[in-house]
Amino acid sequence: MGNAASAISGPSERVVVAVDDSAISADTVSWAARNLLQRGQEVHLVQVLDSTASSQADYNSGEGGVLPSGVKAEADATAMDSSRAFLAKLRDMLLSEAGVKPANVKIVPLPSNTATSGDVGRTISDYAAAHKADAVVVGSRGLGAFRRRFMGMLGLGSVSDYVAHHAPCTVFIHRA
Repeated sequence: MGNAASAISGPSERVVVAVDDSAISADTVSWAARNLLQRGQEVHLVQVLDSTASSQADYNSGEGGVLPSGVKAEADATAMDSSRAFLAKLRDMLLSEAGVKPANVKIVPLPSNTATSGDVGRTISDYAAAHKADAVVVGSRGLGAFRRRFMGMLGLGSVSDYVAHHAPCTVFIHRA
């Protein structure tokens, strides 16, 4: 995908790069830096975190579900600090590889907007919509069709698949 950068251009573009704590995330950020990101773009490094047990206990009916409108998910303070530190490392890597201006990179530890925190894809898609993102970059673990189907039966679908089908913008899926 050598010409991915031509898909979005211009100084006012917003790109959400969604990561988790896997090794694939660093590779995905590096790929985005080399192939997609340009000086002047606004980049949001997003990591979705589990919401707190109190949020889950208050709103989880035992079957899971989205928190009611107006109720904001919260993440544990330790998890938030850990996420900020992890995202700061990825930001530093991004700055050295892409030449993106430091003021244009936002670090966003993001509590899941679901009571069970199982719907990471929805949280990423909702964030992209709320911030009017022009593109989302996510990594793929490459589970394959059989594993994805099996995981789907357990309610554990593919985050990249969900984002690709529900984000309101272009989605780049990087397979490590």
